[in-house]
Amino acid sequence: MKLASILISAIIAVAAPAVHAHAEHGQPQHGGIYGEAGVFQAELVVKDAQVTLHISNHGEPVSTKGAKGKLTVLGKDGKIEVTLQPAGNDQLIATLPSKPAKGSKAVASITLAGGKPANIKYTLD
Repeated sequence: MKLASILISAIIAVAAPAVHAHAEHGQPQHGGIYGEAGVFQAELVVKDAQVTLHISNHGEPVSTKGAKGKLTVLGKDGKIEVTLQPAGNDQLIATLPSKPAKGSKAVASITLAGGKPANIKYTLD
């Protein structure tokens, strides 16, 4: 009986972090717009003209060292393209000429180091 209790406790202790990380999957963690890229997720946060993409995998930060990217915004002011630059451990950033209008469409084209290109579509709030 004691051995069974120990085994159950061990299984719960190992499984709990995985369940917690999976619970964050698909949910914005930084107040932005969640996007799925297959092997990773990218949350788009727009503050005025500053754009930040937080890269994660099932809620865990993913390194952007060596990553490349481009953000294309289509809105009432036409088409704007900016280059995304790695920043921090898990971020890509860019500055737009001005704050995009609500309802604008955006496409982030991201290639993580050693990975294949991925496109993520967003509609800006």
